[in-house]
Amino acid sequence: MKVVDWISDAESADHEIAFGGMGGWFGFDQANTWQDYLDSWKPEVHPYIEAVRDSVIESGRWITGQQHQDDDDGTPLFEDGKVVALSFRAWGDLMAAIATYNDGKPHNYMEFYC
Repeated sequence: MKVVDWISDAESADHEIAFGGMGGWFGFDQANTWQDYLDSWKPEVHPYIEAVRDSVIESGRWITGQQHQDDDDGTPLFEDGKVVALSFRAWGDLMAAIATYNDGKPHNYMEFYC
């Protein structure tokens, strides 16, 4: 799976959601790992999550939950036409997990909230 574009939240409304929901737990009570994050999702969405990780690291697109929802290019679009739809905090979970994976240091979802 690959991210082929980053689109607006409004544009994403016409697409099926690959994964989405609410969040706000990563790094809150304890340091978490990339594997902790993956383990919080069903295995069938792992390829989508890993595709976002790869796209963020490759592009340097370290955006907040607010940017995910409000920017013209804040929503990952996958090669199968699906998108990500996360709350501010859930996006923060994802980005903190990616940052932890990327630099090996503990991160908290609030770093990427808004």
